[in-house]
Amino acid sequence: MTTTPIYLPESLQYPIVITSIAAQPSSTVARGTKLLHYSFEYTPRRTYSPDPTAKAPPPKPEKRFSSWEATSDGVVKEWHLRPGQRITLKEAKETPALTLLEECPHSMQIAGLCTQCGKDMTITDYIGITDESRAGIRMTHDAAGPTVSANEARRIEQDTADKLRTARKLILIVDLDQTIVHATVDPTVGEWIAQGKAYENRMAEKAAAKAAKGAVLSKDEDDDDTASDSDSEIEVNPNWETLKDVAQFKLAPEAPVRRGKPMVREEPCDYYIKPRPGLSTFLTSLKEKYEMHVYTMGTRAYALQ
Repeated sequence: MTTTPIYLPESLQYPIVITSIAAQPSSTVARGTKLLHYSFEYTPRRTYSPDPTAKAPPPKPEKRFSSWEATSDGVVKEWHLRPGQRITLKEAKETPALTLLEECPHSMQIAGLCTQCGKDMTITDYIGITDESRAGIRMTHDAAGPTVSANEARRIEQDTADKLRTARKLILIVDLDQTIVHATVDPTVGEWIAQGKAYENRMAEKAAAKAAKGAVLSKDEDDDDTASDSDSEIEVNPNWETLKDVAQFKLAPEAPVRRGKPMVREEPCDYYIKPRPGLSTFLTSLKEKYEMHVYTMGTRAYALQ
């Protein structure tokens, strides 16, 4: 069983006054079970007379009653509220109303399922609150990635801080572009890469052709062959050596949405990415002192590439 603090929802008509506790300690509750009853003051809207000269009296506050229902299953361990207590919105946010013992707190979810018990978190009922709301903090930038509850996020944060403190490290956030890599969409780079690959292919074909001959040429014949090869050999681009580690991929721009409908996408664009000089040395020298994270203002598709 997991001990879970349960807070009053912010949607109640604060301030409220607790009139009675419906679910006593050690009682079993399910979704929809009444936990407590409360009262609040409601001020009706001012009514306007069609006669502009008539002045309607200001509406008087009315005392109304309502109840708070459970949104999860479990056993009531203890209450932190008492009948007659007045609760403000600030107090409701800071202090849990009760402590509940649960089989599973559903504090870690992914793709609409609890990662601990496998329950479908997307099921809805008349309460209008799904269990998805219990883990509303995303752990990644991926929309389909895992989510955790506020308590689980605090636990992970504390564990991370303890781990860094033990390792005597700090967190370093590094910008992707111009720090880790250089990026460009200049088509000239693509032309240079194509020329360099053509040169490499030509050299490989020549080497294979020489190896296939298997004959020993005389020096004069070799000189003549070299001269003839030089005439027919394509010229290598002088930038080829620095372009060999350039990664290339196509990426379509994200289609803007206007009036709820996506506009026509433009043609995909070629991106050329080259690691910054000394990147490996830079990362190696800092990994002993920092836990590094990479950040970019680029699109999600660009970052994933």
